[in-house]
Amino acid sequence: MDEPGRLSIVLQGGLSAGNSVAIANNCRHWRTMFPAAEIVLALSGTNLVKGDLEGRVLTACRLVEGHASDTGLAAALATIEASCDSIVLARPATPLPPIKSDAHSPNHVNLQIAAAQAGLAQASGEFVLRVRNDLILLDRGFIDQYFAGAALPRGDAAALGARVLVSWLFTLNPYTTERLPLHVSDWFHFGRLVDVRTLWDVPFLELHDAIHYKVHPYAEHSNLIERQFNLRLADEQFIAFHALKRFLPDLRLDYHNDHAGRDRCMDALLDNFIVCDLDATKCLFEKYGAEFSRYERTYHCITPAQWRALVDNRAVDYRHTLRHAISEALYPVQHGIEAPFPRVFPVMRLLQGAARRVNGALVFEKNGVLGASGRTVLPRGDYVARFDVRNSVGKGRYVLRATAAQGKVALASRTITVRPGAPLEEFELAFGITQAVAHDVEVILEAHDIRQASLHGLMVRRVEPVDAAPREQVFAASAFALAHARLEQGVAVSSAGNGPFVETLGFSLQPGAYVARLGLSPRRVAGSGVLTVRVEDRWRKETLGQAQFALADAEQLEDVAFVVGDRDHCDLAVVCTIEGVDRFALESIAIEPDSRPDALLHSAGYRLANYLRWFQK
Repeated sequence: MDEPGRLSIVLQGGLSAGNSVAIANNCRHWRTMFPAAEIVLALSGTNLVKGDLEGRVLTACRLVEGHASDTGLAAALATIEASCDSIVLARPATPLPPIKSDAHSPNHVNLQIAAAQAGLAQASGEFVLRVRNDLILLDRGFIDQYFAGAALPRGDAAALGARVLVSWLFTLNPYTTERLPLHVSDWFHFGRLVDVRTLWDVPFLELHDAIHYKVHPYAEHSNLIERQFNLRLADEQFIAFHALKRFLPDLRLDYHNDHAGRDRCMDALLDNFIVCDLDATKCLFEKYGAEFSRYERTYHCITPAQWRALVDNRAVDYRHTLRHAISEALYPVQHGIEAPFPRVFPVMRLLQGAARRVNGALVFEKNGVLGASGRTVLPRGDYVARFDVRNSVGKGRYVLRATAAQGKVALASRTITVRPGAPLEEFELAFGITQAVAHDVEVILEAHDIRQASLHGLMVRRVEPVDAAPREQVFAASAFALAHARLEQGVAVSSAGNGPFVETLGFSLQPGAYVARLGLSPRRVAGSGVLTVRVEDRWRKETLGQAQFALADAEQLEDVAFVVGDRDHCDLAVVCTIEGVDRFALESIAIEPDSRPDALLHSAGYRLANYLRWFQK
């Protein structure tokens, strides 16, 4: 994208005295990131600058009277002009009434459409990034994400010449909470110029559609969230549906939560869009900054991992592929009972208390709650919660607590005292649930007189009885997390390309010696290549066992041996990676105790070494 004529960037939105400095900085950022790109600032409106209008291109820009002597605004305008190849002014459009009944801000969708159309008409690159002028990406990795997604197979709902990259946030999952089919995020579009122009070749939203539900009843199946809309179709639906309907006559979306054409709309979403990993491309959007850390968005929206699983398993019912998100969104109590252990709470899922979120961690600099799990549901059993605490500075104490029933029932507590020069203890808290199901369970970490610390995650594992025998576990292909793979008749089949193939869900094991046994499909291998099988503890980031296999003419694979130590059984997974294989098919992965004498001896030695390390500590 560094050659002239290759890339255009269209920054769209309004320009005023209040946002001019931020827009100027963003324009300069894009110029620094892409020195050879064509940059077009497409204004939906402005009360700050005026100039000569040639078509829709604004030249000889200058500040309007009343701001002409403001040196700060003059510097912002100079930065904009130095960074942009052209400034265009959109055709006039007026705001519409608010989108939802509980909103007060007007709906600016027609200003958005007009600005996008004006900017894209001015753009001339082979590829274009159309983006809001108040959003920036700090990493060029979105380009690699686009080409990787564009190379994947498409179905019969492919309307555009190639897929277009969009944000996963606000690309809604139509099977969970806000069931709006084809609600594709409009934060940005990246793709071929011809395809992005097609997406914005849509009419203005008319007033009668903008106030549809003020005079029409909602569908009977509408939930509370869906009954807040005033529009017949949400803005994002309106744009995507009108753009694609011309090419897909069977596409149906009569109203915002129309279920009749939901699966076909999902076909259109998968065949025409790629959802972008915003963390990987370092997206910064201050207006919606809080949305990036809201865990519930992972089941309200379609995440990059979910999108890839949907694309790779087109023959599988979409509800099945999204079953975990649907369960967590619609049946949280049942999900809390049935979800597998260990349960990992990433930072985005933790309540931050007195801490602040910095680069994927909760950073703490004063007394109070460092982090909490948020309320969850746990069935009867014994548990251990482990906080991943790092960078602890100063002497003081930490308090770990577990409660239920919104804090009314104390399950357990523990105090860890920190002294200068002494190693930190494991931040673990054991607690038990005696009733059949405990609601509103929270695990909380407090810090007192600690100068600084950071929290990087929480894991809750279920403790098996001491005398429990090591368990055999079998993972069928339908339970795999699929990477470069798809599910065909109950078998995981590799997709084109090297890299991660499949991995099991996280599981726990008692200490002991084990083997991972791979069940090959009769349709197993086409072409020579290498399969790497790795057993890893994802919590401690350790590899417990690994083996490589040459796949040419392989009738069966040897078992992969590994040992689980006293403290290494919390969040295990078997990860399979392929290289140079045209086709590889796997039916199952079984975890079984390794009863060989040398394995038992190895296990005993491993546990003795762990004990000696603990004793020395």
